[in-house]
Amino acid sequence: MFASLIKIPYYFDILTYHSENSMKKFLNFLFIFTLVACTSKPDFKSITQQQLLANDKAGTPQLILDVRSAEEFAEGHVPNAINIDHQQVAAKLIQIKAMSNQQQIPIIVYCRSGHRAGLALNTLDENGFTNIIHLEGDMNGWHQAKLPIEK
Repeated sequence: MFASLIKIPYYFDILTYHSENSMKKFLNFLFIFTLVACTSKPDFKSITQQQLLANDKAGTPQLILDVRSAEEFAEGHVPNAINIDHQQVAAKLIQIKAMSNQQQIPIIVYCRSGHRAGLALNTLDENGFTNIIHLEGDMNGWHQAKLPIEK
């Protein structure tokens, strides 16, 4: 009986080792999956802040879509941008299509740092929008470049 009691901790150690090892593998997988899932699609076109401003100055038609919250938008946004919260993009696809002249003009999407813009770009892409562009640097980059904002 004493010998069988000694084996129990040994088996427990083996189980614990395998459980910890499996947990580490699972957490590594989850981390990598989250990184991939939370970034914008790498083949989305992008536009620099200077290109966007030049297009605006030249009168080139473009729909600038700010996907931050209404509160963030009210604090300041890229000139001529419209606001649709990233959580509302899927519900407002018809309006976005109409505002983009049935997708004839490019839709330039931005948020604060890129995460929500990536989600919105993916939603638009999954719903057949093809002329979608990400604003490089998003609003953080806009502020860093000290470019004009509207309120």
